[in-house]
Amino acid sequence: MFNIENFDIKLNTEYIGRTFVYAEELSSTNTFLMDKQNGYNESGTVVLAEKQTSGKGRKDRVWYSAPDSNLTFSILLTKDKFLTSNSSLINFAASLSVAFSIENLYQLKTELKWPNDVLLDGKKTSGILIEATSQGNKIERFVIGIGINVNQPSFQGTFNFPPTSIRNELGRNVEREKLLAEIL
Repeated sequence: MFNIENFDIKLNTEYIGRTFVYAEELSSTNTFLMDKQNGYNESGTVVLAEKQTSGKGRKDRVWYSAPDSNLTFSILLTKDKFLTSNSSLINFAASLSVAFSIENLYQLKTELKWPNDVLLDGKKTSGILIEATSQGNKIERFVIGIGINVNQPSFQGTFNFPPTSIRNELGRNVEREKLLAEIL
C-alpha cells in the first residue's frame, strides 16, 4: 500500500503533487483528470491509482500494471503559458524525469525510446501518455500519464518490447513513495 505520509515528507516541489489524490482503483488516472467534473482542476494535481481497470497506452494500447506494486499516476497542467509554447517538449521532459530519477536513486542505466518509453537493459520499464483538451487554439487541460514497473516480479502476455521492473533489475523491492517524489 502506498504510504501517503511518507510520500508527502519526501516531496520537494512548489506545486506539482501538492494536491494529491490517492485511489485504490480507477479506470484510468488520465481519464479521471481529463474530466473537469471530478472537482480536481488545480494545475499540478497528481492522481495515483493502485489499480487501473482500463489503463491506457499510446495508439489505443492497454497499459497493464499489477496492483500495489507499481506507479500509475497522472499530472494535471492547466492554462499555463508554458503549455502553449512548449507542449511538444513536455513528453520529453516527463521521460527525462523518470529516467534521471531511476538513475539517481538506483544507479541503473536508462535509455529513452522515442516518443514515450524508458528502458532498462533494453526492456521497457515505463511508458508515458499525454492527453489534452483545448478550446479554440488554447490548451485547457494537459494530462501527463506515467506508468512505471517498479516492484512487479513477472509479466504475462506478448509485448513489442519485453518488460522489466526496477525490482527485477536491482534484485530487490524499492520504495515507490521515494521514486514518485523524486520524479515530481
